[in-house]
Amino acid sequence: MHTKRGGWILLLITLITSINIYSVNAQNPPPTIQLQQITSGLQLPLYLTHDGTNNGILYIVEKTGRIKRINSNTGAILSPNFIDINSQVCNGFEQGLLGLAFHPNFASNGYFYIYYTGPASTGGDLFLKRCTASGNPPIGNPTTCVTMLQINHPGFTSQCGGVHNGGWIGFGPDNYLYVAVGNGGYSSVGNPIDPAPQLNSLLGKILRLDINNPNPPYYSIPSTNPFVSSPGALAEIWAKGLRNPWRASFDKLTGNFFIGDVGQNSWEEINFQPNSMGGQDFAWSSIEGCFNQALFPQFTAPIHCYPHISGLPTNGFAAVTGGYFYRGSQYPQLYNRYYFGDSSNGYLWSLVEGPIGTWTATQHLGFNNNLAISSFGEDQNGELYITSLFEGKLYKITATNPVVFIPSIATTSNIGTTIPITISAPSNPNKPYILAISLGMAGIPLPGGLTLQLTPDAIFFASISPPYLGMINSIGNLNSIGNALIQLPIPYITSLNGLTVYIAFAVLDTLMLSFIEVSPPYPLILTL
Repeated sequence: MHTKRGGWILLLITLITSINIYSVNAQNPPPTIQLQQITSGLQLPLYLTHDGTNNGILYIVEKTGRIKRINSNTGAILSPNFIDINSQVCNGFEQGLLGLAFHPNFASNGYFYIYYTGPASTGGDLFLKRCTASGNPPIGNPTTCVTMLQINHPGFTSQCGGVHNGGWIGFGPDNYLYVAVGNGGYSSVGNPIDPAPQLNSLLGKILRLDINNPNPPYYSIPSTNPFVSSPGALAEIWAKGLRNPWRASFDKLTGNFFIGDVGQNSWEEINFQPNSMGGQDFAWSSIEGCFNQALFPQFTAPIHCYPHISGLPTNGFAAVTGGYFYRGSQYPQLYNRYYFGDSSNGYLWSLVEGPIGTWTATQHLGFNNNLAISSFGEDQNGELYITSLFEGKLYKITATNPVVFIPSIATTSNIGTTIPITISAPSNPNKPYILAISLGMAGIPLPGGLTLQLTPDAIFFASISPPYLGMINSIGNLNSIGNALIQLPIPYITSLNGLTVYIAFAVLDTLMLSFIEVSPPYPLILTL
C-alpha cells in the first residue's frame, strides 16, 4: 500500500478539519493461505468458471473433452455433464479441451464458447467454437457448436498436433471475447520464423473478437483493435509477442489484464495490460524474461518473472499458471493481491502493486509434489479456486488469519463530512489488526437532481484516533455491484473496545468493518 502526498494532503485538509493530518506508509502482512478441498474424482481438470447467472453452479473443464458441473455449496459433481466433445478432441500431452467462456447474456441466449485442439484428422488445429445450451438447468448440445476460428498448428506435429496451444478464453469488461493463442511450438529465442511477433499469423497472440455477429464466422472485428489499419495484419490481433499464454484474467475491479506466459529454458513471466489498451508486443521471441523497458522501448516488459532453478524438486520452476486478483468478500485479508502459481510443483505466490510500475511477490505455498496447478478459477462472487491436474481435485483458496469482528452499519454521508464509529468488540492484546473497510457507494447527490458518481480517481480516508491516519486510494473502477474494499493496518493496542474509526469523503449505503487478527504478529511500519 502506498499513499499520495502533496495535493492530496491539501485536499484532505479541506475535506476533514476535525482531526490532525498525518501521512502513513504502512506495510500490510501477507495472508496465511490454506487450500480447502471442494471436490475430487475429476479427470485432468484444467479450468473453472461460472455462467454469470448466480445459480450456485461451477463449471470444470476436463482435458479429455468434458465439462462437469459442480454444486458450489456441497462440492457434489452433478449429472449430466454440461457438454461432452471427447470424440472431437485430441488430448495428448498439452492438447485437449483447454478453454471455456460464457456469453455475458448466457441466461437469455444460452451461448458459450470452447477452445480445444482438434483430432489427428485436422492436424491438431486449434478450434474456437460457439455452442448453445438449453433446458433447466442449461445443458450444452455438441450439435449446436459452430466454428468461429480454426488455426493451423504447425509446430511439433504428431498424430494429434503439438505444444504451445495457449488455451484461455474470456470476456473483457468491454464484452468482447479475448482468446490467448500459443505460438505453435517454436521454442528458441531469436527464431526468425517464430510467428509470435508476426502480424500475419494468429499464433503467439491475444485476439479480440466482437461475438455479436449472427452470421459465419459468428464474430466481427472491433473497430478499436490496434492493427485494423495495418497493411498485411490480421485484424483480430489485440497483442503479440507471446510464447504460450496458458492462463490469463481480467481484474473485475479495474479491468486490467494479466497474462501468464510460459517460458522456455530460463524464465516464467506475468505480463500486464492496462484496461482497454491493446497493441503491446510482449517481446517473444526476441527476449525471454524481464528486461529494462528503457533499453527496448518497442517492447512491453513483464511486471514479474521468476527463473528456472535447477536442483529443486521437479527441476525447479517450469511453467507459470496465471491467476486472478482476489475480489471476493469471504477473506478480506486476500484482497488486492494477484495470485498465481507454477504447474510443476505447487508453488503459489501473490503480487502486490507498489509505486507505479513496480510489483512485489510473496510466496504463500511451497513445494507440493501432488499439487499440479493447472489453473486458477473465479466464481461469480470473486472467490478463487485451483484445479489440481493429476490429483483430479478442486480446491478453494482460503485464508487462516481469523476475522474476529464483523459488524454491519447502515449509514449515509455527504462529501466533506466525517463519520466517527466507536467499536465494541473482542480483542487480543499485543497483536496488530488489519481493518478491512467495505464501501457500498451510490454517488453524491447534487442540487437539481444530479448525481456525482465516484470515479477511479476518488480517494477514501480511514483513520483511527489520532495520530494515526491512513490515506487509501480506491484502486480503479468500482466493481459490478458498486463496491470497493480498502485496508488500514492498526498498530499494537491493548483492546479494540472503545476504538474510534473515522470514515470520510464517501457516500455510504452500507459500511462493513472487519478486524483481522494477524498471527503470527507482524510489525506495523509507520512513517509520519
